[in-house]
Amino acid sequence: MESMSIKPDRDDINGILDKLLRGDISIPTFQRDYIWNNGQIKNFFDSILKGYPVGSLILWSPTDDKFNVIKEIGGINVKSKQSYPTYVLDGRQRLTTLISVLHPDGCNFDKFFLDLDTYFVEYCQHPPKIISYVRLGDLYNTYSIVDYIDTLRRDNLSEKIVLKYSENAKKANRTLLTYYLGYIDVKGGSIKEAVEIFSRLNSQGTPISEDYMLQALAFNHKQNFLLANRITDLKDSLGRYNFSGLKRDVIFNCLYNYIDIPFIDGDVKDLISHIDELPEIFNRLTHDLTNAVRFLYEECGVIDYKLLPYSYQIIMLCMFFSISDEVDDHVLLKLKKWFLYTTSVSYFTSHSLSEIRNDIIRFKAFANKEEEMPISLTEKIDLSIPPKINLGSVQSCAFIILSLLRTVPRNNNIGSKLIIRKIYPEMQKTFENCIICSSEIEFSKVMECLKGTAVYNEDLMKYGITPELVKLYSLNSKKLFLEERKKVIATLNKDFENLI
Repeated sequence: MESMSIKPDRDDINGILDKLLRGDISIPTFQRDYIWNNGQIKNFFDSILKGYPVGSLILWSPTDDKFNVIKEIGGINVKSKQSYPTYVLDGRQRLTTLISVLHPDGCNFDKFFLDLDTYFVEYCQHPPKIISYVRLGDLYNTYSIVDYIDTLRRDNLSEKIVLKYSENAKKANRTLLTYYLGYIDVKGGSIKEAVEIFSRLNSQGTPISEDYMLQALAFNHKQNFLLANRITDLKDSLGRYNFSGLKRDVIFNCLYNYIDIPFIDGDVKDLISHIDELPEIFNRLTHDLTNAVRFLYEECGVIDYKLLPYSYQIIMLCMFFSISDEVDDHVLLKLKKWFLYTTSVSYFTSHSLSEIRNDIIRFKAFANKEEEMPISLTEKIDLSIPPKINLGSVQSCAFIILSLLRTVPRNNNIGSKLIIRKIYPEMQKTFENCIICSSEIEFSKVMECLKGTAVYNEDLMKYGITPELVKLYSLNSKKLFLEERKKVIATLNKDFENLI
């Protein structure tokens, strides 16, 4: 280990922001993106104004390593230091928030205000014309406070209100100018050692996410390959299939498919030895994962990432498409059976890690055409209807998927959305009380038929609506309607046993 020194220190907000503007401290490009929402920004400033701690920054001055840095922070162009740079390992969210809100040219300068009546921070899309609302950036500026107090005295306000607002403005100004941010100053060592220190000391008490850790360790100036950014881009591209919300760690775990390590056994250090190959590996992953998502969307009724029962399934499908790029309908049907079977029997919940490890090996053999089936279909399928619709439940997702397989055509076009609407709005969100479809137009057509404004047709049977149910709806027999529709849905779902 290279010689390192670690010591705590502190500086006021003004001192920290001056260092950031001058380039004395910089945010490296391998850092995670700025992701704080308005609520988090409000809470951050509320904590500062009440004098609460907001966690320590971690700053690192390496011995030799040098990294590209972010040149625009919170809407402000900042300088970068060419020699002896100091990098922010933990604190990008807080520093970006400070400069974006307190600097006059910051992108959030006109959006966050302190209500001097309640002493709470408020977000406003447009500057409000309320005398008690003062921009945080103005409260950070003593001259602006003087102007504000003069305005109060000129307005026709009671002496009590003028005194309250003036005192609260001075208090906020004092706090912002004298508030100290703690930081841990790390000097020397390599990026690997610095990341290890970050994972142990970061103020949120959570380790750096694996894709950002690998990005830091693997950053290559020549290739300028930023893994975390590529994952973000891939997530965005999957939005056409409603999969942009797929978790980053799911995509990250797909990387192990390409270095011949089961993803359940993978470790970041296994990928470090393949650093030079990472850009090419990720290009392949992008192609294969997109095929996996398209398969789920077009063939399996998974028209939204929220319906994916297990992350293991999409990682294994990515592995399949990395091996078998051209797949005929016969093989696709077997893949579909594998997906529906592992979902219906809650396979990845009910089996041990060692069993799943063996199944991954068999699945890979199937992709290589060494096995006839990807899994043995030996367990009894549970088709009992869950009591409520809950996207966090594997069983519930299974039934939603079965419903969509009936209503959404195979190779369904881009643009389908998951729609779950109640028939009786005042009653619970159960399968018998909901229409599950892929567009609002479909739901409207079903309800028009139930209400008698459209003629019944046999196509409505796929939504679990029969002529008898239409009659019960017209008689307002809610309880009987739901009981009978539950039976209809159960009968429809039995047809899928043959598919699996």
